[in-house]
Amino acid sequence: MSEGIVLRKVDYKETSYIVTIITEEGFDTLFINGAKKKNSNKLAISEILTEINYVKSNGKYQRLTEGIVTNDYKNIKSDLFKLSIANVMLEYVLTLKDTTIDHFKLYNLLKSSLEELEIETYDLELSLFRFELILLSYIGLSPKKEYILENYNVSNNLIESLESIMKGNKIINEIELREFFNKYFEREGGIVLKSKKLYYELLR
Repeated sequence: MSEGIVLRKVDYKETSYIVTIITEEGFDTLFINGAKKKNSNKLAISEILTEINYVKSNGKYQRLTEGIVTNDYKNIKSDLFKLSIANVMLEYVLTLKDTTIDHFKLYNLLKSSLEELEIETYDLELSLFRFELILLSYIGLSPKKEYILENYNVSNNLIESLESIMKGNKIINEIELREFFNKYFEREGGIVLKSKKLYYELLR
């Protein structure tokens, strides 16, 4: 069986879904036939933000033939703010689907970040900031102090916060960090996320 996390699903005909799954080997796009049928045992494994073990068919149009849920992230799904952060992480991963990023690193970054978010009760945003900073290193865009100070209008507090993120220390200025990551991902990587809209609305 393969292990993966469901990132996206779309309706297919009346009773089925097409799901996108991230694994250590890459991305799978699979048909799940009959998942929408009443009492289907495939409904749970087709849910977004679910870790599953699964078997897929061979051929051009691959199907998910069997699977089991190994982590449903119930604490995240029951907390709207946690869920908004998780959705941002999932969208980041989806934007990298057709790139040459190391899938093993990407999958394990997502998995460990979701596991952290699942049990975290205090500094939830730190999980996202750490995810974003590590992700930048994986796509070759690690923010360098000299470059940031020269090209971005930021304070010394932001530089200190970037240095504190990986140590798990308290963040000095969350608002400036949010703005920086948005601008940096867009300017340096061309990445703009729709899912951050709900995330920001919940922060108001």
